[in-house]
Amino acid sequence: MQNIKTILDSIVESYKTILKDSLIGIYIYGSLAMDCFNPDISDIDFLVVVKENLNANDKRKLVDILLGRSKDGPGKGLEMSALLEKDVKNFKHPTPYILHYSNAYKATYEANHSYLCEDGEDPDLAAHITITRARGICIYGSSIEDIF
Repeated sequence: MQNIKTILDSIVESYKTILKDSLIGIYIYGSLAMDCFNPDISDIDFLVVVKENLNANDKRKLVDILLGRSKDGPGKGLEMSALLEKDVKNFKHPTPYILHYSNAYKATYEANHSYLCEDGEDPDLAAHITITRARGICIYGSSIEDIF
């Protein structure tokens, strides 16, 4: 497994290139943020906040970055949800997302290049946002206090 910082730095740089001015921030939550990360049983959880919805091509590019990085990451992989700024600022439950990636979808993403887990709602995002507010780490962009 590669160094976690190396993996995250690579994701941040790639996402900055793809999302450009739409990218508001990238925020770590979960075991890595709470200092109880175990590479054998943990995943790397993060939220991506953007200004506007993305086209399918850009969404797929974000997924492909994670597919490429997952081989270097922890055993449980990577988990990412992309959220619109307006949905974070005007919270509702269940919380809408514009894109989701996790190991649960990895095989489907690999088998079907046109598949996207997109434009849904996830009741678990309320907990993820709460953890981000309390213990999250901003690895790029606007501060947690300004966004959440």
